[in-house]
Amino acid sequence: MEQQAERSHLNSQLQAYRIISIIALSLAALSFYFVIFLYIDKVKMKTQLKQMSSSIETMKGDAVFTPDYKKGISFMSKMSALQMVQHGAESLVSTDEFIVDKLHLLFDPDDETFEVLITIRMLRGKESLYKGDGEFNLTDNELRTKGEEIVAEVKEYYRMARKSTSILPKWKDKNVFLSIEYHDIGDTTSGKFKLVGEK
Repeated sequence: MEQQAERSHLNSQLQAYRIISIIALSLAALSFYFVIFLYIDKVKMKTQLKQMSSSIETMKGDAVFTPDYKKGISFMSKMSALQMVQHGAESLVSTDEFIVDKLHLLFDPDDETFEVLITIRMLRGKESLYKGDGEFNLTDNELRTKGEEIVAEVKEYYRMARKSTSILPKWKDKNVFLSIEYHDIGDTTSGKFKLVGEK
């Protein structure tokens, strides 16, 4: 009788371990497939950028196109490349606290520059650092440092994208604006990142 009770107890423990093992293996497989999906998406984007650059280089040498037509094609190519960078960075570029929610690269064809508008959201598990309405549970120094970090991450992402295509315009450090939920956090118009209201 005692052996049967012990055997029953061992069988129930074995059943529980099997269920936990199945759950753990399922989560591991799901994570693995997610990593593969992200890698394939990255490879596709690089391939598209290279193909676009190659097409543009081919068209530049074509004497049939007028200068205005070439300028228009160049503008549209830059806009397309900037859009690819924008969408690639959204929900991918992050720091320990923030993740890029929206990235807008506003291109000015007259001087070949662009403004960078970064809208962030809090990473899961870090929501307590944000009170709402543009207010944080951080000191100004902490917020400035964290703002500098996310701007640096976006700049690095852009730099890596620019390596793969020559049509992207050069990054300007004085044209970056950071916000959360339509509330301005700070910008780099002074040459380095400062919070709203700082001189």
